[in-house]
Formats: sequence, structure tokens, C-alpha cells
Amino acid sequence: MKKVKLKSGYEVEVRDTISNDMELIDAIVDADNGVLTGIPMVCKRLMTPEAKKGLYDHLRGEDGCVKSTDVAEALKEIFNGLGEDGKN
Repeated sequence: MKKVKLKSGYEVEVRDTISNDMELIDAIVDADNGVLTGIPMVCKRLMTPEAKKGLYDHLRGEDGCVKSTDVAEALKEIFNGLGEDGKN
């Protein structure tokens, strides 16, 4: 597992195998093409269920809602924080 720190200071653990995960690439393409299931699938492939829950809890608003736009922004930060592994 690798840790990435978001701008908010929250640390997210991501799987080590992401640079060679074709299903993750498929999910990223879906998310980029506006397929609604793309973002949750990226999270599922990128993180353990516990890490995903932690990220969602971190991003949860006062109304209890986790905004998809906030998750998408966090995913961008995660991939940027991974450097070359996130770009491959």
C-alpha cells in the first residue's frame, strides 16, 4: 500500500498494483466519459473498502452527503500524488 496526502491533510492508502490494473484503466475511461459508475469503480480498484469508506467519511458534508464532485477532485489529487505510478 502507498499513502497519498490530500491538500486537506487527509492521508489515503492506495493499492500497490494500480500501475498494471486494466480494470482501473477501464474505470478511469468510463469516469472521464461521464459514465456514472466510473467514479465508484475507480475507488473500488484504487483502494481497499476500508480506505474508500475513510475517504468518503472525510469528504462527507454536514448534510451526510458525499458529493461525487468532491470524490472526483480527491481522485485527481491521489493520482497527482502518486507521481509516475499514477500516470502509467
